[in-house]
Amino acid sequence: MCAFRLRHALASRCIVSSEFLEKRLRVSSETPCPYIAGRTEIQAFAVFKPEELKPFSQQMNRMGFRRSMNTAYIPICPGCRACQSVRVLVDKFQPSRSFRRVQRNNIDLRFRAVTPEYTEENYALFHQYLRARHPDSDMNTIDADYFRRLVQIVPQDAFLLCAYDAEDRLLAVAMVDDFDDGLSAVYSFFDPTMPKRSLGLMMVLEIIARARLLGKPYVYLGYYIAEAPNMAYKTRFAPLECYNWQSQDWQEFSDD
Repeated sequence: MCAFRLRHALASRCIVSSEFLEKRLRVSSETPCPYIAGRTEIQAFAVFKPEELKPFSQQMNRMGFRRSMNTAYIPICPGCRACQSVRVLVDKFQPSRSFRRVQRNNIDLRFRAVTPEYTEENYALFHQYLRARHPDSDMNTIDADYFRRLVQIVPQDAFLLCAYDAEDRLLAVAMVDDFDDGLSAVYSFFDPTMPKRSLGLMMVLEIIARARLLGKPYVYLGYYIAEAPNMAYKTRFAPLECYNWQSQDWQEFSDD
């Protein structure tokens, strides 16, 4: 999708004004795709002031955008539609047998929703996770100051969902945005030395459970890319919907 069509779609949905889009919506330079070898990536993005972050990121989230700090972005790569924004239908989701096993394996965990703040503990866990699971990622260069901004520049009502074991050790963290229509899982990281716990799956299950308690219909999981094996887990949280930019609405997701 070109930037012109993107501006028109956003303005037509009364999400942001045309004047706002002309001033704020930008297109990135072309860079290598971090998910599919041999392809390139281009993003459209808008940067928000603190007081704008909650209302605008909430509305743009409903149109397939994702958030990082005070920036909302969406891939607009020419000739490629691999990135599909997906969300869980909370009321229809039922844990599978394997998910119930994950929950039993983590029955000792205690979950706390806390104010998004930097701590040495969550910073250390973040890099432990990256070194083990994504050793070639540019995110390994993130220093303490950048991580502090990543965690703390968030919309109003965002929180960190933290999982602790019986010895009060931090095992997993999920950065979550709390929007009117659902919870958005921004990023998660966890102790990579405990594969039997399946902590990444457990954190999504806990976010879905919290959305159900709060009466929110959706949990946004970000982009699904069929060619990226590390995103395959998202399809296990069916039923899902994905955003269709052609019709500008959410539709039943199929990975066929």
